[in-house]
Amino acid sequence: MGLLKAGTPLKWTDALSLIDYVKEHGIKQFIIIYNKVKDRTDKELKWGDEIEYLLLEKDTENKRIFLSLHAKQVLDVLMKEEDDYNHQLIPNAPLASWKPEYGRFMLEGTPFFPYEGCISCYLKCEESMKRRRMIAQSTVPKILENIKSPRVTNSVITMSLYPLLGATKKILLNDISTSPYSHIGDILPLSQNEENELLTFNGPISRSPYIPDIITNEHPRFGTLTRNIRLRRGKNVNILVPLFIDEHTDVNVGKRIHHLDENSTYYPNIDELIKQKKEQMMISSSATRLVTDFEHFIHMDAMAFGMGCCCMQSTLLARDIHEARNLYDQLAVLCPIMLALTAATPLARGLLAETDVRWNIVSASVDDRRDDETKHITKSRYDSISLYIGENTQAKQFSDLNVEIDEKSYKTLRESNIDEQLARHIAHYFIRDPLVIFTDCKQIDDNSESVHFENLQSTNWQTVRFKPPPGPNSSIGWRVEFRVMEVQLTDFENAAFTVFIVLLTRAILSFKLNMLMPLSEVDLNMKKAHLRDAVLNQKFKFRVCLDSDPNISMSESDLKKCTRELSIDEIMNGVNEEDKKFIGLIPLVRKYLDQMHCEVKDRIYLERYLSLVSLRASGKLQTNAAFIREFVRSHPQYKKDSVVREEIVYDLIETIEKIGSMEYTPEKLLGGLHLDDAKQI
Repeated sequence: MGLLKAGTPLKWTDALSLIDYVKEHGIKQFIIIYNKVKDRTDKELKWGDEIEYLLLEKDTENKRIFLSLHAKQVLDVLMKEEDDYNHQLIPNAPLASWKPEYGRFMLEGTPFFPYEGCISCYLKCEESMKRRRMIAQSTVPKILENIKSPRVTNSVITMSLYPLLGATKKILLNDISTSPYSHIGDILPLSQNEENELLTFNGPISRSPYIPDIITNEHPRFGTLTRNIRLRRGKNVNILVPLFIDEHTDVNVGKRIHHLDENSTYYPNIDELIKQKKEQMMISSSATRLVTDFEHFIHMDAMAFGMGCCCMQSTLLARDIHEARNLYDQLAVLCPIMLALTAATPLARGLLAETDVRWNIVSASVDDRRDDETKHITKSRYDSISLYIGENTQAKQFSDLNVEIDEKSYKTLRESNIDEQLARHIAHYFIRDPLVIFTDCKQIDDNSESVHFENLQSTNWQTVRFKPPPGPNSSIGWRVEFRVMEVQLTDFENAAFTVFIVLLTRAILSFKLNMLMPLSEVDLNMKKAHLRDAVLNQKFKFRVCLDSDPNISMSESDLKKCTRELSIDEIMNGVNEEDKKFIGLIPLVRKYLDQMHCEVKDRIYLERYLSLVSLRASGKLQTNAAFIREFVRSHPQYKKDSVVREEIVYDLIETIEKIGSMEYTPEKLLGGLHLDDAKQI
């Protein structure tokens, strides 16, 4: 979730006068870091992953699933071990590092130390993920044993979202005015009346009739972000997800507040909100333009619906700034493909969606643009990238979107000898306002800290993130973060996709591959990646001549010859037809592994991962989204009306628990590839 600074955040009205100060010093801090470490090199690859977990409570007697708001108690235990190790109170490092996430019902786990680049090191990823799951699952019951009844069990799963959020008032096991939820914690400066309102719907942070603010994490950053996005925007965020239309679907069900409860009512002015959103999206280049293609929607109105989603991210240490900039560009092209391959979000607010992924939900949930700004700032601050940053001709040529930049920041960067492409990238981030400003903001030393730069950097949530060292004196180098993938139900799948991306970057660098194409086409691919069963049904623009020189400008005719409309199967596994030939990304990774002369046992295990990705791309194995959708639609309680009732969710979560623990391993999802004797394709 980004920068988790301790301190007291200013109210939005008090922060307004400091926005220019934070921006000015943020640019200054970047320039200081750049000048200090621009020539830094790191000889060895290091990389890591980040997995987010949902904490749920199961009422086994009444067969209901609720959010568990006990992440803080769990994190207090998990983070103490890390703190003790850092203060040399214990000799052995913990197995994982844990951080809070947006929701009180979420955990974020990463390996305590980054993985290294040796072939056998790739196998440590799944082992680490399994350990993290076990640590979380074993810690939760110990923490909560004194406040639970015999009929309640706890669940820790890797699922992209809680399906019932906003569908019913009954999302918490206890009434929210009673223990253990009556203790608010220091979310942000509030009056006593406002603190009391946290326990109700339409609370002071989100002002959402769908959800109570109490589900927001206690750390002041999260509540402040939520409220300030709403205040800057001048109204609630407006999230529209296309509704899946079945035989008996009430097309207006997605407009109703708590549609699973009796006497549910329509959201105020909902038809006007839909009309406004569609008009605004007509000029957007991003995947959010998707709403213009549909008529019926699932409406949501708060940051919790987006940032309450779990995801999976990978971070790679580059050799130097030049390699980081190249990897940033190459990975940006892959984002739509990997989003579709890892699709895992066919449900939202207790309804089936016509889309399969979370991305647009999160994008709209933090869209702080005012109405007048949507005409010239065409994307949310959570969106696909808008500029390549590589130091080559095609990076500039294919950055073909209309991109707003902060001219003052750009001028300062250029005067400090930052090249045009990188200066535009940073200046584009700085068109946004800092959303959380702390009371001590003028006490930051620009020569040793990067708090103001990170304030803007960490709240521009894009598909790929270019990460400078955290400060001018940091031991950490230039990194790239791949942010788009959906979290999967099993550690095997999460490891497979994470390792695949890292191996693919090795192939890109080893073979000097060039996948650059116009960013307008990448955005169109992102839009297609959202659609139901995109892996099976959509064609994506992709570059097939990967060996062309990026320093030579391409004519329109050359570009047309060099790109094709391909299925994800063809992109991943290759195609050899007369009018289109492409080696495929998986064969390229295998070619890279061939030249690395892996040990047989390591290669066999890595082939399991490649086979999973390959079979998912071909449609022979289901995406998580397809599996979940099929489960819902075949459930006895499903009435062919797009509604995902509480009984269905209970059985779904029970099934997902069993899949996560490998007690149940559906052939259509895993293909037996997780087994020791699995045969690869």
